[in-house]
Amino acid sequence: MNASDKCKLVIGFYIVGHSAGGQLGAMMLSVDWSEKYGLPKDFIKGACLVSGVFDVRPLVGSYVNEPLHMTDEQAYQVSPIIPTNLSEAIRLCPRCKIINVCGEHDPPIFHQMMRDYTKELSKGGVDATCEVIPGLDHFELIERLSEAEYSLTQTVLGMMSLPAKNNLATEQSM
Repeated sequence: MNASDKCKLVIGFYIVGHSAGGQLGAMMLSVDWSEKYGLPKDFIKGACLVSGVFDVRPLVGSYVNEPLHMTDEQAYQVSPIIPTNLSEAIRLCPRCKIINVCGEHDPPIFHQMMRDYTKELSKGGVDATCEVIPGLDHFELIERLSEAEYSLTQTVLGMMSLPAKNNLATEQSM
């Protein structure tokens, strides 16, 4: 069985996003996919948000915002942690499994955002967990995701009910 055959066994959509992609993935949780696009209400089954930027507001005054020109209001609206976005994610994804991860050597703000976002989802009844992966930084976390033995790879595959110990290297060489 190759990787594409395994994906056919998965019924639903799973999100993995890193950094700004974690913010985008979290915002996807607050979209009503059934109302907007006619997809099943439980379209999104789970998400693994890696070093996610759940509060975009601090970026407005930083160099990151120079090409974006975001206003404070725009940054507020696209922050997954704000009450409106959180309540929509909780309402729309009550049976989703949300895994939030950051590296031990990620900046402290990522640890805080991960804990705060996970706590708020959990308070709303969502199956949300967070984990700090020892010894890794912001970039190593995602760079290793293609490694079959990497704990985060196994966690994501497990969330999707796929065999956690598969040999991707062997399958890719076939």
